[in-house]
Amino acid sequence: MQMNFTLSSSYLVAALLICSACNVDVKVKVQRKDPGNQSFDQVQFTLPQKWEAVTVKDSTSRAFRAKCGEEISFCDNIVMTLVPLDKSEFNNSLCSTYEEGLGEVLEKFKLISCKDTVINAATMKLVDYSFSARGVNLRSTTAFMVKKEKVIKMNFASIDDSEQYNHKRNDLFIRMLSSVSDK
Repeated sequence: MQMNFTLSSSYLVAALLICSACNVDVKVKVQRKDPGNQSFDQVQFTLPQKWEAVTVKDSTSRAFRAKCGEEISFCDNIVMTLVPLDKSEFNNSLCSTYEEGLGEVLEKFKLISCKDTVINAATMKLVDYSFSARGVNLRSTTAFMVKKEKVIKMNFASIDDSEQYNHKRNDLFIRMLSSVSDK
């Protein structure tokens, strides 16, 4: 199954969505139309099969979540945004800028780590943090990935039950990041 989406701008949405568990992977294609030259940037990544596209108010991003029951207070979700490459975003101040910005809008925000890494030959900056929303403790990791002349921002959020997040959910997000290709 392949899903096509068009992204029209360059801002990351901090979306709190309802999602759930997964098992089989599905390739997803995300596109951003460049109004200047009418060309398209395309990115594919692997999404768990039981996840679905979610409509968000901000047309600049695409969000996905797994189907889950109403008894679940918050489930895993991912928000993806494509933006033109701005090398200044990847300097040492990215972490402090991100921390200050989210600290102003998220309840009980705490930066856990901000580090550079390489996954499948893609240079990334990973920002890991916790926060609270509607009385639920949450954990999120945002990856800023450089691919050619663009940045792919992928934000993964989940309930913060530390032991499970650090293993099962973190592994799921790393698997999604590893599958990103810009074909």
